[in-house]
Amino acid sequence: MASQSTEHSFITPRQEPQTLRDALSRHVGSEGTPFPQDSCGLHPSTTRCPLTVDTSGRLLFPRFATICARCSQILEQRAAKQCVPLAGFCVGATAWIGYLAAIPISLFIFLLLGRLEARTSVLVLMVGYYAGATWQVFPAAATFFGHHVSPFEVILLWAGWSLVLGLPWAAFWSRKRERRLYTVPILLALLAAPPLGLIGVASPLTTSGVLFPGLGWFGLVLTLFICGLLASYPVAGVALATFCSVPAQLVYHEPQPPSDWQAVTTHFGGVGLDTPSPLAEYTAAQWIQQTALGSPAHVIVFPETVVSNWNEATDTFWDGTFELLKGQGKTILVGANVSDASSPHYFNSLLIRGATQQSDFLQRIPIPMAMWTPGSDRGVPLRLNGAGTLRVAGQNGAILICYEQLLIWPVLTSFKEHPSVLIGVANDYWARHTTVPEIQHACLTSWARLFHLPMLWAENT
Repeated sequence: MASQSTEHSFITPRQEPQTLRDALSRHVGSEGTPFPQDSCGLHPSTTRCPLTVDTSGRLLFPRFATICARCSQILEQRAAKQCVPLAGFCVGATAWIGYLAAIPISLFIFLLLGRLEARTSVLVLMVGYYAGATWQVFPAAATFFGHHVSPFEVILLWAGWSLVLGLPWAAFWSRKRERRLYTVPILLALLAAPPLGLIGVASPLTTSGVLFPGLGWFGLVLTLFICGLLASYPVAGVALATFCSVPAQLVYHEPQPPSDWQAVTTHFGGVGLDTPSPLAEYTAAQWIQQTALGSPAHVIVFPETVVSNWNEATDTFWDGTFELLKGQGKTILVGANVSDASSPHYFNSLLIRGATQQSDFLQRIPIPMAMWTPGSDRGVPLRLNGAGTLRVAGQNGAILICYEQLLIWPVLTSFKEHPSVLIGVANDYWARHTTVPEIQHACLTSWARLFHLPMLWAENT
């Protein structure tokens, strides 16, 4: 009896779980047992390895799939976040490449802006946009600053500039599209006016002259409204821009500059912030005087700072030429640095000499940190209240000097004075290996188109 009970206790099979039994019955049906019997006529224990692995696999596979799906979502979100600054950079770099037709690409930034769901994403998008629009400061800085600034300082300036312009977009951003409809135009206006307007380059408002030529102030306001629409109701924004732009393009014709005006481009080069050689200055001065005397035009415009330092001695040296020009009824506009007699400042000026006698035209917004340093008594002073136009030979000329051509504020204050011709002067020798000169020219062309004005462009390379 003892041996029998022991035998029975040894051969009694372990009970299979109900779920496993049901699964096995589905696979084998009612035709026999699922496993071969041993010599005692018993089924093998269900605790063997094959069944154990199969059972755990059935329980783990769904959970593993869920974990993989979750990881995929996380990776997709991270990839999307990484693409945001890249997308902003690409829009900025493409729009501000130096072609007039490329400037409207800057409006795509509002389409991206309207799809973001987080304030930090808006910040990195707009910082990327401004970084892309201004990246060419790197190849140009070495020439402009010379040995005065290190590459690290250039990177710091570039990054800080982009960050300051991007922060207001994050501060005013809203998930509600109805609110973006008016916050976007307000932000564009804030970035156009001082103090932010002093560094407010790459403004999408420059698009107004490309899309709506000849519409003047109405075209500017229309661009503001369309920017808000693109960030809120993009289909309506694109439809309105197309509806208003096509007729404006069809009826627009480019006005010609006055026949007795001439803008002269020079190739004097330059040496950054260092003092140019006296021989180079003398050669440039002689060439300018001969060109002015031999020109058939009555008003001859020369580029920015083609005379590096104008003083009383320079006036005496040029006096004979001025008398000859006056006798011919000619007036020259010459870019020069003029020292301030009452302070260490100097002025980035456009001198008027010859038949027309009046005060020099002074640049209003010089390049921050490079020419104008806040709180310093040196460099070129900021002159926000300075005149925006110049009356010469019966024309009221709006003057934009170099850096001012990239901003909104000096443009609008100049056009507020009802000019009849737009004059742009620049000294771009430091940026001749970049598209900065082309960007300046494209911006100036856009504003001339918006207000239907003839344009004169004088550049030194």
